[in-house]
Amino acid sequence: GNIPPLQPVFPVTCWSRERAMPRLITQTTVADFRGRLCDVAAEMFTEMGRDGFNMRELAKRLRVSPMTAYRYFRDKEEILAALRARAFARFAAKLESVQAAQRPRQRGAALAHVYGEFVQQEETSYRLMFDLFQPAVPGVPELAVQESRARAAMTEFARLMVRDGLFEGDPDLIGDVFWSALHGVAALHLTSKQTDIDRLLNETVRALSSAYCSGAGARSNDLCAALVTHDTLAGSYRTRPHLPAE
Repeated sequence: GNIPPLQPVFPVTCWSRERAMPRLITQTTVADFRGRLCDVAAEMFTEMGRDGFNMRELAKRLRVSPMTAYRYFRDKEEILAALRARAFARFAAKLESVQAAQRPRQRGAALAHVYGEFVQQEETSYRLMFDLFQPAVPGVPELAVQESRARAAMTEFARLMVRDGLFEGDPDLIGDVFWSALHGVAALHLTSKQTDIDRLLNETVRALSSAYCSGAGARSNDLCAALVTHDTLAGSYRTRPHLPAE
């Protein structure tokens, strides 16, 4: 029968300087270079910010020709979108760790802890993630995936609290309210640098938890009064002296 022609592994080739023949670039090669490019781009963005970031300097640090990066990303904005996707993936993983809290009343403190930890440890990434002037970039679908993952983690926190009788309401809406409030604290901290982000995050979670607990029944009210907090994001959790047993 007819034998179909062989297809290349990936439709990109480049010329080897050592041989007078094209070298095939595989999907793995592309993924590896894109990852290395993003690592270098992240360092540059931290050093220079959005305005200072440029493709020529990126190529220089990668030790490739100025046009090489354009074989893997359409432009600067597509690279920054890829950086946001990677940052949202790390952020989502932090939020998902809240679900591992074994006692329901620890989840609020865990949420405040991981949110503040990410903001303080990855300040540049957080700014990039929520840049108000970022354009839509259709070439990086992973960005939408990781943004949705982060939102799903906030919703799951709320869903577990509703399931355990601590909150009453729509988990999707509750998750968005918590995220909006915590982001407001983060933005205030990044703008002024004069806020006690640890204290504000804990108080925000406590106040919202108290509000959502109020309609969830008598048992919930007892547990809500026992919500765990902690002194600092770097310290260990502590429980208020009057906490009733769950």
